[in-house]
Amino acid sequence: MDLVIADLQVRRNILENGISNTVVSASAGAGKTTIMIEKIKFVLELEQTHKTIAAITFTIKATNEIRERLGNIKVNKEIVVSTNDNFVESEIIRPFLTDTSFGKNMNDDFIIEYSGDIRNYAEGIEKLKLENILGSYRSNLRKNFKFELAKNILLESIAARQYLVSKYTMLFLDEYQDSDSEMHDLFMYIKNELNIKLFIVGDEKQAIYIWRGAHRNIFNILNQEDFERYILTHNFRCHPEITNFANLVHHPEYYNATEELVSNMILCKTELTPDVCLQNLILNGELDINKEITVLINVNLTAERFAQDLKDLGYDFIFIPKTPIDEGLLNAFLLRQLANLYFDPYFSIYDFCEALKIDNEPKQIKTYEKLFRPLIDKEEINYEKIKILCEKFAEKFEFSISDEEIAKLTETIMNPAFEICFVRNESKLKIMTVFGSKGLEFDQVVAFGREYNLYDQERRNNHYVAITRAKDKMIMIDNTFRYKQELAEIFVEQGVKTGDEAKKIIRVITI
Repeated sequence: MDLVIADLQVRRNILENGISNTVVSASAGAGKTTIMIEKIKFVLELEQTHKTIAAITFTIKATNEIRERLGNIKVNKEIVVSTNDNFVESEIIRPFLTDTSFGKNMNDDFIIEYSGDIRNYAEGIEKLKLENILGSYRSNLRKNFKFELAKNILLESIAARQYLVSKYTMLFLDEYQDSDSEMHDLFMYIKNELNIKLFIVGDEKQAIYIWRGAHRNIFNILNQEDFERYILTHNFRCHPEITNFANLVHHPEYYNATEELVSNMILCKTELTPDVCLQNLILNGELDINKEITVLINVNLTAERFAQDLKDLGYDFIFIPKTPIDEGLLNAFLLRQLANLYFDPYFSIYDFCEALKIDNEPKQIKTYEKLFRPLIDKEEINYEKIKILCEKFAEKFEFSISDEEIAKLTETIMNPAFEICFVRNESKLKIMTVFGSKGLEFDQVVAFGREYNLYDQERRNNHYVAITRAKDKMIMIDNTFRYKQELAEIFVEQGVKTGDEAKKIIRVITI
């Protein structure tokens, strides 16, 4: 099947809508960074004045990637690529702090400390004035002093406003789902009052930094603003046949009918046991044993038994279990990074900071190393020790962590069976749960239709996750025939009425 980009026209519309306020919701694998880079090129070609753009994201790693991909653009002007924090510090706070009524006697050579000891805005200003320290709010306030300060500087300083207006025609804001309320207020002020256009990219489904104060429904709030809105759904990670099948079942508005028979999206009907069926798929060449194969089974005990059955047949599949912190916890992403610190010897405190998008200056690195030393050195761990670590970290970053989350992190760390979930391994043959597979991708994926009720929303969502983990080939094994029946009903609902038409969406084999 030739590559058919289901949302191609949407991508063209994004590039061709000129210099206008734009929000792009981009699912995983949809190429959001690529569309942002392409839009930057379009805007720079349209902007014939001295004005430039800024590409703003959360982490140094992300800014380096964007800067590298922008490296070949030939323009006679500076392109600003920066983290959120660095942008407001270097473009607003340091140059224009003293141009305000509250900053007349201050210095612009202040130091930054994330000590979390400020109780209110006035106290933050006093600390900046008397101690020459730009600090942060204390625990549980869940507010961002730096961005609040930046907005107030713009409100007071004509020079600051004129500087931004004269320099920038558009700001490109990446990973916007992780923005907090103060960030959002500042950028909306820049849009509405300074008339600097915003190009916002993100995915509300990937808002994993709620613990840092990110606004849970930031994309809903954006609906109240004047933006042109676009949604990208095409998954470039998957073979086009897999993407097309996933779209027909889950996003039919993006399905593209084709005249070609498919080969890489397969429904396998069988009455064999799962292990023997998989063996046959390998022996008949449907699965390439020399490439990555990941089997998705959603119950740990079933998956573990299946791994043993395959070992008995001579196939060394590694079982990667679902851990207590994998699902349903507000701070699940943070807990996973803490588990990485404990289990993975190659996961450094620098990786921890990068993953969580927190300050990684040398002084802060030492603070985190001291705090998490028991995890890094694999000291004897118990609930009380982990509770102290988590609560100190939560206090520093002004968020709440529940006793249940601490208990589940403790349960995970104290069980050696979960180590394999956090260390890096080179095995090409894996068995894991769909929950553990989120955010990952594999050459070949095998799943079982019995686990996905397409009329139950939660299981239907898991079905989409399972399908879109496969890059080259997806095989759904069905030994119940229920899945096949539900799929047939959905096909009819979407206008696929004959077997010949169905063969252009999924290839059915019998083993």
